[in-house]
Amino acid sequence: GICNLEEARDSVLQHKSNSLNIIDNVKNDNFILPPWDTQCSYWLFSMHVNNGRKTEFIEYLEQKGISSSPVHFRNDLYECTKDFKEGELPGTTQFTDTQICIPNGWWLTTDDLNYIIDSLNEFE
Repeated sequence: GICNLEEARDSVLQHKSNSLNIIDNVKNDNFILPPWDTQCSYWLFSMHVNNGRKTEFIEYLEQKGISSSPVHFRNDLYECTKDFKEGELPGTTQFTDTQICIPNGWWLTTDDLNYIIDSLNEFE
């Protein structure tokens, strides 16, 4: 593990750089992007899709060859947790209905990142 620390640092720095590039260059009112936070590792790039268009956006990304994922799912929907649910979870449904993660990792080339940014800006 110690041998990989330098590589891990570099990976985190690249994730942060890619995320800042997305935040600075995506100008599309269809999305809510996270604010820049110097303390965040941006191991994921989570964003929200406005106007009930999440499914349409996921299909758009698929057509463009860009992966996406919600990454995390609501715990209250699993069979093993249903007995522990205590009423409604305000805001959880809205979050689930709008949140999606897009690629921002160290493996993206400059061309890949520009393609993602251009694709996000072109989504109408």
